[in-house]
Amino acid sequence: ARECLDREEVTVQSALGAVRVKVARRNGDVLNASPEFEDCARIARERNVPVKEVQALAIKAFLS
Repeated sequence: ARECLDREEVTVQSALGAVRVKVARRNGDVLNASPEFEDCARIARERNVPVKEVQALAIKAFLS
């Protein structure tokens, strides 16, 4: 049987701008955090940087 995780969306302020991050939790413990791709792609276009760099900065901001 599959288990559904608790999910929420939070906004973090990365070094390049605000990014929404989807967070999955079980019993309050974070199991996964994924930056919203559209936010990262928009910032990457605006700042002329790779999407991967924006994603990495968003995760760094989430973890700090």
